Amino acid sequence: MSDKESSKSRSSSIEEAIKEVVKDLENIEQGGGNPNERGEWGNHCEFFLSSLGLAVGLGNIWRFPYVCYENGGAAFLIPYIIMLFIVGLPMFFLEMVLGQYAGLSCTKIFARMTPGLRGMGYGMVTIPTIINFQYVVIMAYGMHFMFSGFRANLPWSSCDHDYNTVNCYSVLQAADCNLDTQAFYNMECTNATEFCSMASNGAFFFEDDNPGYCTDGSTSIPFQDVTYRASSSEEYWYNRVLNLNVTNGHVVTEVNSWSKWGGMRWEILGCLALSWMLICGSLIKGVQSYGKVVYFTTLFPYVVLAAFLIYIGTKDGFVEGVKYYIVPQDWADMGQVSVWNAAAGQIFYSLGVAVGSQLLLSSYNGFKTNCHRDALLIGLGNSLTSLFAGFVVFGGLGYIAHEKGVDIKDVIESGPGLVFIVFPEVIAMMVPSPLFSFLFFLMLNLLAISSVCGSWEAFVASIFDEFPHLRKNRLWVMIITCFGGFLCGVAMCFDSGFLLFDMMNDRCSNAILLMALIELIACSWFYGSGKILKHVEEMGMKIPVFMKWFWWICWTIVTPIIIAVVTILSWINAAGDEFLDYTFPTWVTVIGWGLELVAVFILVLVSIATIIKRIVAKKPWALIKPGPLMLPNKHWGPRADSGLPTGNTGKDNDGYEDD
Repeated sequence: MSDKESSKSRSSSIEEAIKEVVKDLENIEQGGGNPNERGEWGNHCEFFLSSLGLAVGLGNIWRFPYVCYENGGAAFLIPYIIMLFIVGLPMFFLEMVLGQYAGLSCTKIFARMTPGLRGMGYGMVTIPTIINFQYVVIMAYGMHFMFSGFRANLPWSSCDHDYNTVNCYSVLQAADCNLDTQAFYNMECTNATEFCSMASNGAFFFEDDNPGYCTDGSTSIPFQDVTYRASSSEEYWYNRVLNLNVTNGHVVTEVNSWSKWGGMRWEILGCLALSWMLICGSLIKGVQSYGKVVYFTTLFPYVVLAAFLIYIGTKDGFVEGVKYYIVPQDWADMGQVSVWNAAAGQIFYSLGVAVGSQLLLSSYNGFKTNCHRDALLIGLGNSLTSLFAGFVVFGGLGYIAHEKGVDIKDVIESGPGLVFIVFPEVIAMMVPSPLFSFLFFLMLNLLAISSVCGSWEAFVASIFDEFPHLRKNRLWVMIITCFGGFLCGVAMCFDSGFLLFDMMNDRCSNAILLMALIELIACSWFYGSGKILKHVEEMGMKIPVFMKWFWWICWTIVTPIIIAVVTILSWINAAGDEFLDYTFPTWVTVIGWGLELVAVFILVLVSIATIIKRIVAKKPWALIKPGPLMLPNKHWGPRADSGLPTGNTGKDNDGYEDD
């Protein structure tokens, strides 16, 4: 072939490649195909992994093991399993049925099924949208740790940095000092004489504020038993990542408070922007792109957990840590109401129901998909993952407690303290620590992506269901909404921004309980549990009679009562808004209650607006009829591709015909 022919061939190939890229971009803008279509999963495995990834999130790692330990260890597991079957699975299956049957997002489902509660769909979408703002900030923190770990010596493994204080304690550096029968203090090896001379000058804190240890002949007491020490990972978290002034468990409010917001943490802001870019890219073509991403985001965390379990399982202290996790501290704990309350709450939060996400993922299923089987498998898979993660977490806590020479209860943390203080300290002792650091924080980011993508897609899908003409501009809608999410997280990237994060973390989760109670009452009491079971049959699922009775009893009686009790107890036992010893101002508490009740406010306002719209339309007579607020309107029915008659499947609600 001549050079001219070769050049012509290359030019032709380049032109074809450009045309393919342009075609792909056009498809992305239109959501991957017909702009009037909602899309569907490429195969059933994509749905299963997406739902499992939505359920299996950060709570399985940083909340479940701690809740289990606090409520009696193995004695907690029995109430936990019972609550899974009578609270978690009924709600999970209910949402799968409704989403798959109607093929719509939650905003449209409740607008058609129970028009008087039209606002419930909007309220349900609001909760996870707000929660996602903080979840992506967690992802930004994780990225910061992941990138910082790309070095031979992890920065949080030592006390050699400018931000460290005299109270900093490094297990690795202390091990070197112990070889010379000295202790690590003030960033160096220190003997008893030097230690006591510093004590007489008030250079550091004692655990019980008693410096007499050095003057009454008790210097043989180990330093760690009488002095306050902050681990190198704790100081890295507070002083380096957050720039939040915390000393001896005390927030220095002269530096950080709600009235002293501080400067911008530019590294965190950059990681926040990158996190939203990854989420936007994962959802750019809807379920077509997200369905491919979940193969990695859902499955890889199991590989990482298994690798950690194998490594930590060979270390001293692992068995003691596991005993703290699974050995019953007192079987009598099962008789305490607080334990059952904690079990129900943990099941509820971990499955991710009552936020519209599971409804949305199920709506992309085929009409004949066996979602009954899927609900059972995913619900059980979520709980088994929590149990599995507990072995890794408590095995790691036992390992670090052994290395530090302290009791396990002295290193137990929950929430951010577990993943950003305790586990980085565990990782620093592992070999090769940079590899395990990368794997752990990559897993953390993937768990966050799995949780965020499902609920963010529900938010975007609700926009498309309300405004179908926007589907042809999916690319821009996704970019704009993700950019909006980024802006909403900027406030948490300031020096004192973690105070806002902590308040949202406590408040937003409580809002889910109340919405779940309203959702269950609307579906089982107003619409009817019997009708929902009929829809299950219409979708081709063969369920044993005893299971039908089980679901009916749970939906109608048992589950609503339990959720109501848990909601009331959570309010009664609610602590004030605070972080460590810093009690937030009253106006912050008011904002917190606003976040907790915002979904209910939206529900009420939209419902009132719907009623007013009927009155303005000169149909007030429809409101006088028995139950018109909760009767399905003429648009309610099975989805268009069901093969069944669509619309008019029940009584027409003349007062609420509009969609």
